[in-house]
Amino acid sequence: MQASTGSARTVPQLQKLTKNQMKDDLAAMKAVIGLTAEQAKETAVMESTDPKEILNSLSLDIQKTFPKLPQTSVEVKYVPKAMEAHLSPAFYMIPALDDTEENVIYVNQAQMGNKLTLYTTLAHEGYPGHLYQTVYYASTKPDPLRSIFNFGGYVEGWATYAEMGSYYLADSLTDKGKEFSTWWNMGTES
Repeated sequence: MQASTGSARTVPQLQKLTKNQMKDDLAAMKAVIGLTAEQAKETAVMESTDPKEILNSLSLDIQKTFPKLPQTSVEVKYVPKAMEAHLSPAFYMIPALDDTEENVIYVNQAQMGNKLTLYTTLAHEGYPGHLYQTVYYASTKPDPLRSIFNFGGYVEGWATYAEMGSYYLADSLTDKGKEFSTWWNMGTES
C-alpha cells in the first residue's frame, strides 16, 4: 500500500479519508449544480443514449478547454451479458504504445442506470478522461522508458476530474452549472 500510494497510512485510514472526501465532493457538487441526487438521475443530459454519439459530442465540447488531440478513433464495445455482474460500469482499453490511433471503450449496460451515469462514465473513460489523457500524452513523444511506470492515483485522479467536469458540459445542466466552469477551467488555464 505504501509503495502504491506514497502514504504511511493504513488501508482502513485511507478508506475513511476517501469516503469523507467523496461525501464532501458530492455535497459541493450538489450545492454548485443545485440538484438533489434524485433530480440528477432524472435529468436528461443528452437526447442520445448512444455511447458513440456521446463520445463524439464530448470530444467536440472539450476543444474549447483542452489541447487538440492527434487523429484518433474510438470503438465502443459492450461487456458480454455473462460478465456484466462482475465488471465495472465501463473501462478503457489502453492501446499499444506505438498505435494510439485506435481505442476501445467497453460499456457494461447492466451498470448504466440512466443517461447521466452513461454520460459521466463516458467522460471518465473517454473525453477528456482516460482516452484523452493516454492519446495526448503519447502525442508528446515521451521517452519509452516512462511507459513502464504506473501512477494509478494520477491516472484515476485525472479521469475523476474529467468525470466531475463533465457535469458542466452536459447540455441540460449547463444553465444550473455555470459556476462549475470556474472549477473546470482551474486546472487547464495557463
